[in-house]
Amino acid sequence: MGEPMAKNKKTKNNKKTTKNNNKTKKGKKTSNNKFLISIIVIAAIAVIATLAVKYNNTEEISDKEIVSVDGNVITQNQLDREYSLFFFLTGYPEEYKQVLTKDIYLEQMINEHLILQDASENGFELSKEETDSKLEEIIEKSNVSDFGEDLTEAGYSREELSGYYNKQATIAAYINQSVVGNINVSNKEAYELYKANEAAFNSSFSESKEDIKQYIASEKQKQLVNGYVESLKMAAEIELLEEAQEEVEPSEPEDECLSQYGVGADAVVFYHANWCPHCQNMQPIVQQLIDEGYKFVWIETTEGVNTELSECFEDVIQGAVPQFICAGTKASQLGEMSKENLKEFADKCAA
Repeated sequence: MGEPMAKNKKTKNNKKTTKNNNKTKKGKKTSNNKFLISIIVIAAIAVIATLAVKYNNTEEISDKEIVSVDGNVITQNQLDREYSLFFFLTGYPEEYKQVLTKDIYLEQMINEHLILQDASENGFELSKEETDSKLEEIIEKSNVSDFGEDLTEAGYSREELSGYYNKQATIAAYINQSVVGNINVSNKEAYELYKANEAAFNSSFSESKEDIKQYIASEKQKQLVNGYVESLKMAAEIELLEEAQEEVEPSEPEDECLSQYGVGADAVVFYHANWCPHCQNMQPIVQQLIDEGYKFVWIETTEGVNTELSECFEDVIQGAVPQFICAGTKASQLGEMSKENLKEFADKCAA
């Protein structure tokens, strides 16, 4: 776990434990659920990769307390159920277990708790009636007749889905109103980015301007949200009580595909694009680690360098750049990082 999970803060005495004795049932994975990705609105808070979940018919549900956030406890059962519900709704393939672990999702739940707490303290809320109406509208428009049956077989009630959607909709609305607001990107900003990366563009500035502005706006939004969440964490009392239980087995490496291109299982794939400023920042760091003896394979999306190798990783490549992938385990990490963090990731790939 990262810094927010450190045991250097004490839990408040008025700790509340939420227990949930519902048992999950074995459910079927269906592509019909993918329409509900439109109700997953947490992308503004953190970049979340996705995976599918096995619904196990188990007789023992763990209410072990794993994290305390300002005295409010998150249990193993709460983590398990929300983790499974998220992926039931998105319907993504099981291979993404390597990308999004329960530890990462637990960090997301902590972020959500802090944002909802801040929203409540500032008198912001969305009525359950309002979000229930919107949810029913989404389900009705989807024309998925057996969704209710699928939800029940997966071990979830409509009430659980309603509560989950209300939480996510509240977070998105509060973030948009109180944190992000109206983000403006000037033509000058867009032009400066275009000129700095002109060789990577296959079109004129006028043709690329709106796409560039959207990219800059998304980066500004990400910075605002990340800064806001970090400020909430700094003011909060967060204590790791127990390590979250992972139920994920590493997938077997695609040895045949890797050997076809002469790539070792201990290598790190650097998936990037030359037009991407974050990728440009990472290039000298990657080269420094190569000079120190680390194994990296570059896949450049813009100019087609090693793009054929991407077929070995098509189940984990997310489209966003830069992305680093362990060739053997398919473990993945998105975004720009320090040399120390990249070295740590490369060490795990080589282990």
